[in-house]
Amino acid sequence: MYLNILREVDVENLVKNIDLKYILRCILKLSITDVTVYHTLLNNNGNDPLTVSEISTVVKKSRSTVEKSLIKLIQLGLVARRAVLTRRGGYTYVYYALPIDHVKQRLLQLVNSYYDIARELIESTTSSMMIKSIEESSLSGE
Repeated sequence: MYLNILREVDVENLVKNIDLKYILRCILKLSITDVTVYHTLLNNNGNDPLTVSEISTVVKKSRSTVEKSLIKLIQLGLVARRAVLTRRGGYTYVYYALPIDHVKQRLLQLVNSYYDIARELIESTTSSMMIKSIEESSLSGE
């Protein structure tokens, strides 16, 4: 009986502590670095877009780490880039966060899809199938 009460309290605390960063990490599978890069670009809106080097300096991560995060954020539709000419005649990419209303709509679509898929999966799964799935994921270390 005590364990059931404890679990309900834990679930209530989890739900109370959900914020936008949690949703980004959970639904979009963003790492802490991905969220930090995105946050940096969001805070920069209204200013000139940032280069990879500038973002790297702000978030205190290597260029390659920032580039990986930017690729992921672009694929998810949270960030965009454009080429700009450099003084030496080449070009470089600059990055900026897409308008927050666009991102909100994208997140709402993903949350609704996630909810529908999760609900369908849970409803169609038998107790024995659920136990087997949990056992397999605990054995594989997920």
